[in-house]
Amino acid sequence: MTLLARLDAFVARTRTWWLWLGQLALLALGVHLAADHLDDAVAAGLRALPLPWPDPETPTSLGTWGALTMELTGVLWSAWALARAHEAPVTSVRDWGRRASIHAISAPLAWLPLALAGAWSIGMATEDTVASWLPTMDGGWVMVAQGTGWCAAALVAWRIALPGLVDLVRRTPIPKHRREGLVWLPVLVVLAGFAWRYGVPIWGLIGGTP
Repeated sequence: MTLLARLDAFVARTRTWWLWLGQLALLALGVHLAADHLDDAVAAGLRALPLPWPDPETPTSLGTWGALTMELTGVLWSAWALARAHEAPVTSVRDWGRRASIHAISAPLAWLPLALAGAWSIGMATEDTVASWLPTMDGGWVMVAQGTGWCAAALVAWRIALPGLVDLVRRTPIPKHRREGLVWLPVLVVLAGFAWRYGVPIWGLIGGTP
């Protein structure tokens, strides 16, 4: 019991760090999902250009390395943004206005689709895992696997993604200048766009295609 009590106290003291690592891992999953679709789009766009490629696989290689570069940049931004969300929380809209910057606006807007894409990745992995345990995937068992996946995604979004979004808004740092965060903006626009398109399961609900 003494050991368990000490372990519980340690987890309580380090809760902030565990949450930070969980949020970073969640964003990394969302960034990876977006980049996984980005490389195909880049390669397809390059193949459509009337250029004499020295090797037919050159567009694919460029797309892969370009997406990998974007993915690493997105993970670095995630760590940077989370590390900066440590200021005292704002108390009013006017107070937030004093901290307004490109980063203060773009960070929550990019966080939302990337974190949801990460949560959905966990939900899909949970669904596949549960499906492998079930005796068959006929009838109601399919609904069991899908329901478990949706519950896992919702739980991660609520307990990990939402607190991070709130902190990015309420604890946004005091900027040195209003243009702060501009250098990250092109990467965030691309990754967030692909996360919305391929990582947030809303298109089937509104009649679109995944």
